[in-house]
Amino acid sequence: MAILLVINELKIMADLVQELLAYLAMTPRDQKIKEWEALSIFDECGPGVFDYLDAISERVPVIEISNRQLNPEFTLDSSFSL
Repeated sequence: MAILLVINELKIMADLVQELLAYLAMTPRDQKIKEWEALSIFDECGPGVFDYLDAISERVPVIEISNRQLNPEFTLDSSFSL
């Protein structure tokens, strides 16, 4: 059940990102600035970003990026070499 909730939330977030990208691509800069200034009244409303992330982190499962259980030799070191 919890995994279905996470998948649903990910889909919602993906949809929001797509809408935001479309807005940013199609809206003139002057209009974006005007709308940003109109929204400034909400700057001090609600929790800050980091407080919000701390609050939701308890609901989101930890995702392992290593594959140690299946392959003890697995490492990400070579993926990050310059």
